[in-house]
Amino acid sequence: MDIKKVQKVTFVFTVWTLLYLIWFRWFMMYHWEFNIFMADHWKDAFNEWWNKGWIIQGSWWVFVIMLFLFIPLWILGFSLLISIDYKAKYNRLFETLIYQKRSKNNQKKTSKIRVKRKKSYIEVRPQALAGTPQEVAPIRPSNESDVMASSPDTNDLFMSDNNSATSQNTSYSHREVTDDFEGKSPFETPNMMHEFLDKEHREELKENLPDIMEEAGAVVIEKPVLDGNSVDYLALSTETAFLVLTDKEEGDWLADEERFNDEDPLWFSETSHRISPITILKNFEAALKGKLSEAGLDIQTQIILVKTNGNIINAEDMLPTWEQMKALIARSSFGLPEELPSFTDVFPKGLSTPDDKIVKKVKSFFEK
Repeated sequence: MDIKKVQKVTFVFTVWTLLYLIWFRWFMMYHWEFNIFMADHWKDAFNEWWNKGWIIQGSWWVFVIMLFLFIPLWILGFSLLISIDYKAKYNRLFETLIYQKRSKNNQKKTSKIRVKRKKSYIEVRPQALAGTPQEVAPIRPSNESDVMASSPDTNDLFMSDNNSATSQNTSYSHREVTDDFEGKSPFETPNMMHEFLDKEHREELKENLPDIMEEAGAVVIEKPVLDGNSVDYLALSTETAFLVLTDKEEGDWLADEERFNDEDPLWFSETSHRISPITILKNFEAALKGKLSEAGLDIQTQIILVKTNGNIINAEDMLPTWEQMKALIARSSFGLPEELPSFTDVFPKGLSTPDDKIVKKVKSFFEK
């Protein structure tokens, strides 16, 4: 029994005993003028019953019964009181008498809550980019870089024409992300398209991914396919298999790793959507783990997404989510944002090279 229970038992015992004795004395005095705290009254009762042969009649039966029930009634009351959760009772009383009363006083009886109905996911969902039955090609002129570089006025004209043409071919408006971005679409950034379409104005991060992985000591397998899933590279070391996928999609992308109605997570652009590259990596990783387990190979897996083109506009907000998913995100070539580390910084150094037998066994998993 802990200290809190001891304190509770002691408190209930003291209070209940005191109140019970006061009540019992009052009850006996009120009906039969018998004071349980006076020894003379007990002597008179004993003398009537034992020496004079007291014949009990009428309400005196209740008197005798009450004397016999004195201790059982105390035990019964103590048992009931000790079983009550006084902390919960106190909290409930406090909430009812104080909190709810103040809340009601602060509410305006005439105020009405207006609920704005949001469109369903199907209504606001942009059209698919690739890998789905519907394919949407953004409406752009063949020589966009020339048009964009002509003059500021021409840039604005192209942007307005492109937006109007896009709006005519789609039945949504920026995926209605205004609720998440304080009433403003994340894609509405001045001259954003010019920045991504004209690569000459962007500094290229020149990296050769296979060379970087081989210099670190890993054996690189290009374009492995497993159970219909594929990545660009599998860099195999003695302890870890690194799954590398390059994301070459241009434009601005809003990353989202949450499932909706059991569908794969989607990344959204202003005009399309596609399955999250992280999900593609996760599917390949799950299939590879099953093969490694069946072959009895104790090799860990690590997924790496390399953004080589375009921009992830909410990358900073998604970093905690990607970290929780145990996914490494890097950039290379023309990939943005610049806050993402380069692939050279992300990929570990000094890996131990696996034996040829292990490499051959891992290669045997993949479809030819």
